[in-house]
Order: sequence, then structure tokens, then C-alpha cells
Amino acid sequence: MELLKFKGNMGSIGFADDLFGKRIHLVCPAAIGLSTCGAFVQMDGGLNSEEAEKGVSTVNQMNETGTFYPKMYMTVLPLSQFGERDDFGNIGLMKKHIEDAFEANEKYLKSAELIFDLQDMGGFDSDTALAALIEVSNLKSNLRFTKKVYFLN
Repeated sequence: MELLKFKGNMGSIGFADDLFGKRIHLVCPAAIGLSTCGAFVQMDGGLNSEEAEKGVSTVNQMNETGTFYPKMYMTVLPLSQFGERDDFGNIGLMKKHIEDAFEANEKYLKSAELIFDLQDMGGFDSDTALAALIEVSNLKSNLRFTKKVYFLN
């Protein structure tokens, strides 16, 4: 499995077609509004805003990774800061969230390509997320379905 910096355009028609056509698995922070998750939900990715808001809220409240599969090939990582919780710098917890995204892909989505959008946004520790992704990727070299992992930061 390769870990590569994503150099494509997430806003392109081709990217949306691949995501909605279930050819790629997108992993991003659990946030609605001006966020990757919010943008693709609004593009009619198979979820209505109420379903997306409920899913994102549950992920953040429970502090666990969640996926919108089978409606959409998108997995969301909980925000590092939510309510009273502050997990900034907690690499062990972030590695668990990243491992859960890989596990969802291997067990359910079975996509050859994962794209981790770890861009800096309020409440999400993108630096720790990238460090965790690098560590986890180094341990996940022999996965059955996942062949390429891309990241944005």
C-alpha cells in the first residue's frame, strides 16, 4: 500500500463522480457546514442534511469514527475538540480513529483508494491526524482491498 499526497481537485466533477460512484473512500473530519463532509453531503451524495447532521453529531458525541456506508463512501473522524472534550495531541486516540477508517474500508467499503482529508479546521487536530496516519499506514502494508492512501493537509 502506498501513502501519497493528494494532488487532485476534490471540487472536480471527476472526483465527485468517483466518490458518488463508490470508487473511492473519503475520510474527513465530522463537521457540517463549510467542510469537506458538508460540501459532499450538499452535492447529493445519497444523504439528506438531517441524516448527515445526525451522523456527525453522534460521531462527535461518542468520540468514535463513523461511516455513512452504504449510502455514501465517506467515513468521518470525530473532532478533537467537542463540547468539554479536548483531545488535541492525543496521538493514541487519533491512531484508533484512523485504524477504524481502514477497518471500515477492509470489511465493508472495499475501495482500492482511500483519501484522508486532514485539512486544518476549527476543532480538528490535523497535525496529530497526519502523524497518526503515517504511523498507521506503515503498519498496514498488506491490506486486501486498500492499495493507495492519499492525504490532504
